[in-house]
Amino acid sequence: MDKSKEEKKSLVQRALKQYIVLVRRNPIVTKAITSGLVSALGNILSQKIISHRAGKPAPIEWLAVVRYSAVGTFVTAPLAHYFHRWLERTIPPDKEYAAVKRLLADRLLFAPPLIFLFFLVMNTLEGQNLTVFKMKMKEAYWTTLKMNWKVWTVFMFININYVPVQYRVLFVSMVALLWQTILASIRK
Repeated sequence: MDKSKEEKKSLVQRALKQYIVLVRRNPIVTKAITSGLVSALGNILSQKIISHRAGKPAPIEWLAVVRYSAVGTFVTAPLAHYFHRWLERTIPPDKEYAAVKRLLADRLLFAPPLIFLFFLVMNTLEGQNLTVFKMKMKEAYWTTLKMNWKVWTVFMFININYVPVQYRVLFVSMVALLWQTILASIRK
């Protein structure tokens, strides 16, 4: 392996070790910051994809980036943290059909209200009224939920059944980069 690859590998290893230390010391803050950064990056990518599709480069809408980051930081990460702790207590891995029960709990009890909350918080952060919220829900909620089920089900099965609970938000954050890009594109 050449020196450049070794340096990159070393950097990734150091970053992962630091993440492990931070998630042990302060799990919610660490997960929130990670989720917020990934959400911001997902929105930036979405904006770039949309402007590229339109055939004209557009400047980044930094307020949108901040809104998505806020949702990831203050909504998604904390709720996911507590949901996964609840899931571990409620459906321990050694229970009969635990893998299926956990997946169903995530897909049916967590995803639908989280998407609803995403639309509600984004509507509020955008300064929109209830009429706009209802319209967006009618136009995009079901499409978004179905897309969530399509994109996330396999990843969530792996996450909730094979990833240690303290690293689940990180795993989801890695997959979320794609999801945030899709979600931001759908909301436009």
